[in-house]
Amino acid sequence: MIYLNKILPVLLSPLVIALAMVVFGAWKRRRGFLFLGLILLYVLSTPWFVNRGLYRLIEGYEKRPKAGLVVPIKNTVVLGGMTNPVQQDTGFRLEWSRYERFNGAMELFEQNKTRRLIFTNGIMPWGPAAQPEGEFLVERAKELGVPDSALLLVGPVENTHDEALVVASALPQGDTIRLVTSAFHMRRAKLLFERQGLVVIPFPVDFGLEEEGDLTLMSFLPTAKSLAMAEIALREWLGYWVYWFTA
Repeated sequence: MIYLNKILPVLLSPLVIALAMVVFGAWKRRRGFLFLGLILLYVLSTPWFVNRGLYRLIEGYEKRPKAGLVVPIKNTVVLGGMTNPVQQDTGFRLEWSRYERFNGAMELFEQNKTRRLIFTNGIMPWGPAAQPEGEFLVERAKELGVPDSALLLVGPVENTHDEALVVASALPQGDTIRLVTSAFHMRRAKLLFERQGLVVIPFPVDFGLEEEGDLTLMSFLPTAKSLAMAEIALREWLGYWVYWFTA
């Protein structure tokens, strides 16, 4: 199942769809498909469309909460996906790729807004033999002064659905959690945790949007970053609706 979860979004990504339309149009000499593919690729690569439309719909949050002003909640769940394995002479080790989730959780703990940080031990079947991410995060939290009594590691997990299952099994039914994850991922993650009977208070971080002023020529020039943001947004929408219909 994990392979299907990872492969399907790639096949339905805007880049693959647009290129398929272009190739089909060129092969069959169908100018309509050719032009539609090129237009789709252009639109999904423009900062104007992605920032002001598509990405804002999936993100759904205007700003990052200030840790010191939120209501204290006992359990804070920190979703994985923050590290990448890199090879060294002695083998593979993890390094940061998305630090904002961990940083947001640490702010909550330091501001006495949570008494326990819950991490999940993500392990991919195709990944190299590196330290599980959850163990890495727990070690980093301890180095910053978080005691063992304030840490809980659950898993192993392969995706967000697994994370919701193992966290729910470790907590009382109907318990309230604060969920820390990227803003673009929060809508789908919140749905999955609520389906497990938990009350979810979102704490979105890692905002992908870029604040823009007035429209300029640069707003309509295609960029690789905008295309990547469009792919993330469409993948999240696809995952959200799949889980919404199948749960």
